[in-house]
Amino acid sequence: MPKKIEDVTQKIITAALEIYHKEGYDSLSMRRIAEVSGLAVGTVYTHFEDKEALLAQVLAGEIEQIMTQFMETVFGKQPKEALYGAIYCFIGRMVETPEDVINQVVNFESDKEYIERTLFGIRKQVQQLFVELITRVFMEYKVDITEKDAEVLSELLFGMLNSISLYGVGNVDKRSRLVFDMLIAYAEKEAARQKENAAKKTTKTKKKS
Repeated sequence: MPKKIEDVTQKIITAALEIYHKEGYDSLSMRRIAEVSGLAVGTVYTHFEDKEALLAQVLAGEIEQIMTQFMETVFGKQPKEALYGAIYCFIGRMVETPEDVINQVVNFESDKEYIERTLFGIRKQVQQLFVELITRVFMEYKVDITEKDAEVLSELLFGMLNSISLYGVGNVDKRSRLVFDMLIAYAEKEAARQKENAAKKTTKTKKKS
């Protein structure tokens, strides 16, 4: 792609990002983008079919930055510390910047095909990372957990993150700790249950012998 075209495309994306963060999705129109970027409306349409196609690309770029931050937060840390860090990272973005793309990823609400397709792919990436973190934490507690169960817990986690975001600005650490402690409490309960079942099984085996 010629540099001139790349520059124009980036100019459009930069303007869209500015509008998206400062004014919200409803203010994102091709005409508004043209105003902010200083380009003609026709030029904007030449590069993007409609605002949904543009937003899909904007979201993809945004989530790449978020995923980088996410990985930096959890890299090299122990399972529980990594899980808490990930939860804190997400809640911080959702609470402090309500228009942040992460809210759309967690809420996953859109009737636009471009956006739905993009958000679905992003959500699957985020969910898989949480599944891995949850699995690592449960393994630390010596709890046998299936991938399906880890996926269910990740969905519950998304639900908790969504609920917390609805209450607006607040203590990020306190809210993160609330979600984290609930997951840890369940892991501890499962560890105790599985240990008790194993003990009962051992006792039955001894009686038979």
